[in-house]
Amino acid sequence: MLHAAVVTVGYGSASTYDAWLASLQSAWDALGPEHPGELQLVVVDNSQDVPSLGSLHRSEPRLVAISPPRNLGFGVACNLALSYTSADCIVVILNPDVTVAPDFFVRLSELQWPDDLAARGPRVTAATGEVEQSARRFPDWTTGILGRTSLAARLLPNSRLVRRQLRAAAGAEPFEVDWISGACMIAPRSRFDRIGGFDSRYFMYWEDADWCRRAADSGMRVEFDPTIVVVHAQGVSSGSRPLRTTAAFHLSAFTYHRLHGSRLSLPLAGAALFARFLVKSAATILRARSRSARADIGH
Repeated sequence: MLHAAVVTVGYGSASTYDAWLASLQSAWDALGPEHPGELQLVVVDNSQDVPSLGSLHRSEPRLVAISPPRNLGFGVACNLALSYTSADCIVVILNPDVTVAPDFFVRLSELQWPDDLAARGPRVTAATGEVEQSARRFPDWTTGILGRTSLAARLLPNSRLVRRQLRAAAGAEPFEVDWISGACMIAPRSRFDRIGGFDSRYFMYWEDADWCRRAADSGMRVEFDPTIVVVHAQGVSSGSRPLRTTAAFHLSAFTYHRLHGSRLSLPLAGAALFARFLVKSAATILRARSRSARADIGH
């Protein structure tokens, strides 16, 4: 019997969740009577859009919709949602811009959970079918050079050095990785009880890497399972606030290095991240001005 709890943190109107909810309902229906189970749905929406959340709850009575009085960030909101789940469930942390494959819950019902396995990450694809890099090596000084958004990853995605950092790929067998993306993370609720929830020092970004690092420090491992598939339409919640999300990304990256990196390398990491933040912010502002100028010409 599968007892699953889908935990989602969003920032937007109820329409944001339409495709998310439809895919979950379809995948749950695919279990059929031969796979009895129970499904919990918990949404924490940080936008304080209470009327929209009420509409979402009316469309799916099983859903617990929570609107905190302020924006809690991703990790703290996830921890709040986890407090509403049952102790014996399999937790699926799922972004609102992620939809699951029709066989998602069938796959979950077949999984075994050895005591040393903290979490699994599915194969995350774009709408085009391209595999996103949701399984990676723990961050270190090479991440900025060879990481997911680096020039090397864009120009030489199949090089040995890049593939050592970015592990996600299509395939038929699960394999061990350092950390998986919080866009979709699957773990028994008991693992969060053992390892702890997400660290509240991360507002958004990098809390997933931190959690997997703490799992590894406690002797547990994480797997990437390419046979479980979800589709990610990135940026639904963050795309309208690019400067804020850029700042949050770099601040959280510094927090990760401060907590898990070398003290000797921390000043260099801080300087590099600050320089990267300035470059990324400048590029964001220039793109916004360019779009505005094109819109003015169009009028």
